[in-house]
Amino acid sequence: MSDYDRSIHYNPSALAWAEFFCLHYPEMDVDLMTSWFANAMMAMSDWEAREREKQQPLAEKEIVRRWPDTWKVGQKVRYITRNEWAWDKGQLGVVISLKDEFRGQPAGKYQHFYTRPIGYTGGFYWTTPDDVELVEDV
Repeated sequence: MSDYDRSIHYNPSALAWAEFFCLHYPEMDVDLMTSWFANAMMAMSDWEAREREKQQPLAEKEIVRRWPDTWKVGQKVRYITRNEWAWDKGQLGVVISLKDEFRGQPAGKYQHFYTRPIGYTGGFYWTTPDDVELVEDV
């Protein structure tokens, strides 16, 4: 194995890693290994993000945000976190759906609702109060 193509070490694709792994262990399932490598890569990415956050000066970590009394459909929000497949930190969005069980609950209580970045016409995203601050109430 000392003469293998080491370029895999620079490839962020879980599928590429799974296919490479299964070349050497053909009894393994590529789909299963893809999910395994994807999970491992995401765990490392999350760990690195937490480590970078620990290095930030306290002033950069402090977030003072505005929440409504309760979350409602139509409220405009600013995302204070980054979600790589959905929104960027600082981007504006709108609450588009709430589950009945969370309607009327205090805004800071753990709950989830669905938002969509403004200008985005695709799907909607699971969001918690930790992800947003209120920009405009309805």
